[in-house]
Amino acid sequence: MTSEQLGSETNNDFSVAPNMSIKILKDFVIGVNPVPEQSLQTLRFFEIESASINLLYEIDPIKNDQWEILERDFPENSYGLTVYQFTVTNADLN
Repeated sequence: MTSEQLGSETNNDFSVAPNMSIKILKDFVIGVNPVPEQSLQTLRFFEIESASINLLYEIDPIKNDQWEILERDFPENSYGLTVYQFTVTNADLN
């Protein structure tokens, strides 16, 4: 199943300032607990300077072990909401 089939809401283009957190995806369907690698194919981070766009960091493919579970409102092996966080550091962007 793709994230579109699962009822995803995606924010494709946005700006993120340093030390900022932003929600990029809400993926849901009743009876399914999507994990990051089911919901996303690739994440790319760009820097825009004047008229040029430079790729700084790319995650392809997405792997679940790269994500931290921040919140889970259900017992393990059950259904409910899971909030994941992916952290990008300055080292990743250099």
